[in-house]
Amino acid sequence: MNQGTLTPSSLGAIIRNGGILPLFCIQRPDVTSLDDFINPTANQHFVSRSEQRLNSCSKDTKSKKAEIYRFSIVDSKKPIIRLEGKTQIWRNLGFQDLFTFMRTGEKDRLNFERLFEPHEAPYPEHVSSLLAMINEVRGRLDKQPKIHLKDLEGFDFERFLGHVKFIYTYKTMNWLRNPYKIKEVLKRFDTFLDHSLDKPGAHSLYLALAKKNSSEEAYICKTYGVSSKEYQQWIRLLLLFLYVDRYDDESQLDGFINEFFIAPEFSTTIFVAVFDERCALLTDTGVVKDSGNGPLTYMNVSKNCIVALEHAFVDITLDRVIREYGFDESVREQIRTRIATGVNAVLTVNSYELLGGYNNICVKAAALEVFCATPDVHGVQVLKSEQERK
Repeated sequence: MNQGTLTPSSLGAIIRNGGILPLFCIQRPDVTSLDDFINPTANQHFVSRSEQRLNSCSKDTKSKKAEIYRFSIVDSKKPIIRLEGKTQIWRNLGFQDLFTFMRTGEKDRLNFERLFEPHEAPYPEHVSSLLAMINEVRGRLDKQPKIHLKDLEGFDFERFLGHVKFIYTYKTMNWLRNPYKIKEVLKRFDTFLDHSLDKPGAHSLYLALAKKNSSEEAYICKTYGVSSKEYQQWIRLLLLFLYVDRYDDESQLDGFINEFFIAPEFSTTIFVAVFDERCALLTDTGVVKDSGNGPLTYMNVSKNCIVALEHAFVDITLDRVIREYGFDESVREQIRTRIATGVNAVLTVNSYELLGGYNNICVKAAALEVFCATPDVHGVQVLKSEQERK
């Protein structure tokens, strides 16, 4: 069955038509469909090691001992942070069996590793290709403060957009799977809780969560301040977004993201900023979600590159364009046709005022900590660690 894409309208249709089943409709399937999801990984990252390595302070960022500077939040409003020294990436931004459905043996468990991999594994390559494309064109800026990439002669905008979409999808997955965001995610998708895709493997994993180690679950819930019910609803919601089997071309998450780019009520702008001397923060919430003229996401792509992606509501953009250019209301629909589903991208280089603003936003949005490739953070007050004060 074609599952369609996971949007408020299309997911509702899938539920009505049987593509997604509520809890009381689920039948117990053949458990052999679970074999592909057995994995020994216990230390499960909600911000991948690959992403953290792109922000590492180590010379060899691919080393098992690669490190990143860690800062605790002292005052999120001012903002002020405290340097806590370096931490090894392999143990950072992860939690024991956070994404485990159930144990299947002494070392093995059913978990999300196979479902995360399609987004995690290619991430560094997409980032590398995106940065290479930016480096090729940044010399054309000359004395211009910014450049519109879609209008740039010889620039492969569709390829660029493909990389951005992949990165955006991965970052959205990070937001969905971030344990500090459990309550926020559940509230955002409350209509879709306690449902499963109408697929045998998805059913099996859904039901397997009932056999999760109770003490393991209790420790997770205590750490992140959620109830057992909230935790299980969150895991099953992740399953709804990310489950794929051998017959699927994409997950519901892929379709959900793509819908923002083709929905007629939105136009999209991608703001790319790169820096030569200073570094961007990586927040423990993975990304920063906000709203401007529509949904807005701030993303750390690497220590020297950030992207802000905004899906602006067309009606808001229309009002601004008509007001600024003095157009008559009679041409509103013509302008709408030109704006709807449009995608534009703007590149800036070494705008440190912009970097300072982004770092401020990261501190304000963090749950407990932020991370960086350097001990000094542009635009943010950094206090010395207790060890340094001694």
